Amino acid sequence: MPEDKTQAVTFGDDKSITTDVNGTVTRFVRSTDMAIVAGKLDTATKEWSVKETEFQTNLAESNRLLGEEKQGRIKAEAANEQVVKQYSDYDTIKGRVTELDKDVVTHKERVTVLETEISGRIRASLIAHGVKEEDIKDKTKEQLSGLEDAAKLFGGFKAGAANYDGNGGGGGNATDRDKMSGRQLIQLGLEQRSKK
Repeated sequence: MPEDKTQAVTFGDDKSITTDVNGTVTRFVRSTDMAIVAGKLDTATKEWSVKETEFQTNLAESNRLLGEEKQGRIKAEAANEQVVKQYSDYDTIKGRVTELDKDVVTHKERVTVLETEISGRIRASLIAHGVKEEDIKDKTKEQLSGLEDAAKLFGGFKAGAANYDGNGGGGGNATDRDKMSGRQLIQLGLEQRSKK
């Protein structure tokens, strides 16, 4: 006699059938329900694909920005190193500038001393040629030098005998003009100029 093969089948409220197939509980659903589930799966897969593409795009943009940031940082570090290298001898230069400033002050002081000395010599020369000391006591070096040049132009400083006594000197070969003081020569020159 043939063997009786019956098995238990359960019908669900969603019109599915559940039974035991080779020791495994299996659920069977209608093909229309399968199409709905497959459609939902297809929609979910497409949504996931869009989100994955968006994620990959955002990741690529983030990586690009990160690369630019790294390049910017590398350039900034290189520029910083160059500035540090360029100004590495700043302290040396600053020290040299300080030394030069001190030298300038020393030279200015020396120039002042020399100008005072030159002014004194010009003043003494003018006084020796008859200019009154009180007339030139407040004159600057430039003014004294101008007076000395004017006296030379008018012949007040010709070579001749020394004027040690302040009387115009000049010895026996001296002309009237050689015996005149520097002030008198300047006055004479101004008078002759005004007559022209």
